[in-house]
Amino acid sequence: MAVFSIIGIMLLSLYLYLAPCLNEPMVNQILFYPHKLEAHADEMITIDGIEAKEVFFLSGKHKINALFYRVPGSKDVVLINHGNAGNIDHRFGKTKIILDNGMSVLAYDYRGYGKSGGHHQSRAS
Repeated sequence: MAVFSIIGIMLLSLYLYLAPCLNEPMVNQILFYPHKLEAHADEMITIDGIEAKEVFFLSGKHKINALFYRVPGSKDVVLINHGNAGNIDHRFGKTKIILDNGMSVLAYDYRGYGKSGGHHQSRAS
């Protein structure tokens, strides 16, 4: 019985430690992996002869960084949302596949990721 009590207390403690409403900074540290950049990797500047145009736009008061690859003659543009980890430089493979299929690409970083300003925001709160 004592073993079950100890296990129960340990599980409750772990839950309280990781509960988003009680410990949001720790949960954000575990769930979100923003990787900041000083400059984009060389391989991202030109992919298969298509040069990236680096653009910035505002989200609130923060600058958001993006790379735009325009394929001549393409009417399609694919927007790349990289997920909760890494940055757009980590999506080289996906970007290349889309470009190889004749579509233009706009890949951007969320706030706090890559070269984008600000901090990421969780939806846990």
